[in-house]
Amino acid sequence: MLVLAEQEPTLYAAFHHIRVDAQEDSVAIIAQRLGVDPRLDIRPAVAVAAGAGALLAAQAAWARGGHPDNLPRLIGQAFDALSGELLTQHPAGAAPHSTTEGNATS
Repeated sequence: MLVLAEQEPTLYAAFHHIRVDAQEDSVAIIAQRLGVDPRLDIRPAVAVAAGAGALLAAQAAWARGGHPDNLPRLIGQAFDALSGELLTQHPAGAAPHSTTEGNATS
């Protein structure tokens, strides 16, 4: 479905609508757990948007890549980027760290 959503505007619009609704629910859940009002505290919305953006980037890369088994690795890399690796430069040819591969950071 993700590959089709990338290729079909109507399906992509429906997918986006479902994703936005789910994000709103997630913001409410995180705000409740933090004990904050999401209308006054932006942190829950930022956390959800960052996670959703990482997942969306991984899904888009997977859809373009043509390798069905790569989705878990790409998701791991996307969330690793959020945890501090986003601006880290890797030596040429070196693969970025991924928690899904069990690598430890130093």
